[in-house]
Amino acid sequence: MKKITSKDLINLGFYKENGDTFHYYVYDINDKGFLISCANDEKVNGSYTVEFYELEGLIFSDLKDLENQMKIINKLNINK
Repeated sequence: MKKITSKDLINLGFYKENGDTFHYYVYDINDKGFLISCANDEKVNGSYTVEFYELEGLIFSDLKDLENQMKIINKLNINK
């Protein structure tokens, strides 16, 4: 399993949202929803996790799985 880093998220098109003492990353899928990472202070073993905001429990913790999901989103033109 390959960890998900902040650099990976930026490279995949996520943008950083800052809280008071933490930050997280978001990827908008037009009006369809969005993907959201855990906060930097909630990383698991130094890795971010990412989930569909609207689908609790569908969590990506492996970079390859997240990259594949992003390919599907882009292939289906969901984000256009």
